[in-house]
Amino acid sequence: AVLEEGMKYTPIGISPEQAQFLETRKFQINEIARIFRVPPHMVGDLEKSSFSNIEQQSLEFVKYTLDPEGSGIAYRLSFESAANGDVTVTAESLTDVIGLVAFVRDLTNGFTEMQMQEAGDKKFTYTLTGHSVGEAIKVACKFAWAGGGIGVTAPFTYVVGDNCNSSMVEREFADSDVRVYPVPASDCLHIDIAGTDHNHIYIWSADGSLMLDSQVGASTTVNVSHWHPGVYFLRVESGNAVCVERFVKR
Repeated sequence: AVLEEGMKYTPIGISPEQAQFLETRKFQINEIARIFRVPPHMVGDLEKSSFSNIEQQSLEFVKYTLDPEGSGIAYRLSFESAANGDVTVTAESLTDVIGLVAFVRDLTNGFTEMQMQEAGDKKFTYTLTGHSVGEAIKVACKFAWAGGGIGVTAPFTYVVGDNCNSSMVEREFADSDVRVYPVPASDCLHIDIAGTDHNHIYIWSADGSLMLDSQVGASTTVNVSHWHPGVYFLRVESGNAVCVERFVKR
């Protein structure tokens, strides 16, 4: 271009470096890796990798990501009622994991989640108040452990006043038995379950809100278009077979 009468050209754009576009792109890679608990070097980000730490990162990926996801959830629940209707729930994990914490979920009237108190030897307790003898309550427990592992028990219906114990060992579906797609999902999430037409699915948001509780067949589609973007957890139950999957809503 030719500028006349002493005019000067001054660019008004912002360079990629000033706009931090490159830094934003790098952060997106790490954010996605963090969601799925994958070391950055396994998705091509070698900026902070070295010969001394890349082997350790790979070992931690197996220990904290693959091993917890591939193991069945084993647990024992017990309930003890007081005369005033208070219910003490004891949850015991029968699975050996690191950094274990537990939460009890009161699903009787909506959704309330409370962190349980550690009682030693992988046992946790919490006392639910506000219920009365003879009332049927619905309770579930959530276990979380180091590396981002999470497991949610099946909901359990308990009649206040009865003292009982419940033990359950759940087996994992085979990898090919449950297909969840597309991931990330925008409008619809498709779930295909091999082997049976009688299944139960639950979906929780990352903050613990129950988004869906439904009986489904071998194939179902969930409308997620009105859900907030973020990470969600899907639990599929068929008999004593269980699958817990993460997916992203964008």
